[in-house]
Amino acid sequence: MKAKVIGKDYYTTDFEVGEVVEIMKGMETDTADIWNAPIGKAWLCKKQDGTFRYNIPLNLQIIEAEEEHWQDVRERAAIAAMQGIMNFFESIEYKYKKETIAKLAVEQADALIKQLKKKKI
Repeated sequence: MKAKVIGKDYYTTDFEVGEVVEIMKGMETDTADIWNAPIGKAWLCKKQDGTFRYNIPLNLQIIEAEEEHWQDVRERAAIAAMQGIMNFFESIEYKYKKETIAKLAVEQADALIKQLKKKKI
């Protein structure tokens, strides 16, 4: 997930306002573990130069969160579609190319997302 740095304080001097960083999912920590003055949760951020630093959510504005959500939905839907399609073809003992089935599964996932976005789910 990407975020834009919108502020900085004593603890986040390694960041520049306006800088875009990548938040590393699952790598949050309590600031008591990394700074002397605990101020809550901090996210591990990958900076554009490839280095990693912690920053607090108050100083970050999430960007691309919705598109990332839909990409996760697309991946899960494509996996489910591929499983269903392959089960069908195996049940009728049909010889198939896995690449063709994968392409069909992604097309099915895209069609599902298109319908879900129309209904704003």
